[in-house]
Amino acid sequence: AELPASLQHGGSRDALEADPVLQDMAWASNFDLQNPPWTLVRITPANEGFAGASYLFRQSLVVTLGLVTLTLVLAFFALRALVIRPLRQMIDQLAGSHSVEDALSIVLDASARNEVGMLAHWQNERIRQLREAMDNARMARSQLSNESTEKKQAQDQLARAQERAALALQSVSDAVVTTDEQGRIEDMNLAAETLTGITLRESRGRPLTEIVRLKTEGSDDYRNLASMAIE
Repeated sequence: AELPASLQHGGSRDALEADPVLQDMAWASNFDLQNPPWTLVRITPANEGFAGASYLFRQSLVVTLGLVTLTLVLAFFALRALVIRPLRQMIDQLAGSHSVEDALSIVLDASARNEVGMLAHWQNERIRQLREAMDNARMARSQLSNESTEKKQAQDQLARAQERAALALQSVSDAVVTTDEQGRIEDMNLAAETLTGITLRESRGRPLTEIVRLKTEGSDDYRNLASMAIE
């Protein structure tokens, strides 16, 4: 019960280890009355104050748990909106590519101002670098193909020219022998084979001086016709 205002101030408070009435620990609060000159003693159970504290603790715990739960729910929805959903969209875009061309044409949304946006930005940068590398490889392959075609055409033209030269060489009635810069026989016509008595297969690659030995009249010196022609 509430005490009168005149009794709510002053006095002392003592602890009782065992109150004979309550049969438990209690508090004895002493209040001095002025008129008449009495002393009022109020006995309260020791656990009465703890009951209020326990109530406040329970209420504080409920409020704290509520705030923690609300924070976790908000964090979950924020994480879902800022991280999980963009990542799922990125995965769907990457999984939807069925060829190299489709994969190299993907552009991820990098507008988010967080790690997901940074991830999308660098993924787009890597895709751009791969696309440039693929384009350079295609250009190099096309250039090699053109060079190979030109080389084959040049080889075919050279083969045809050699064939025409061989036909022209064989049609000449005079003996004709062709050599390289070192004076080694490369080709000769039928008249030269008849004159030297050696076939083209036997003489090819050998020095001309071993096959054809000529000297001027009245001299024993043999002249190297190949060296004279090259000079």
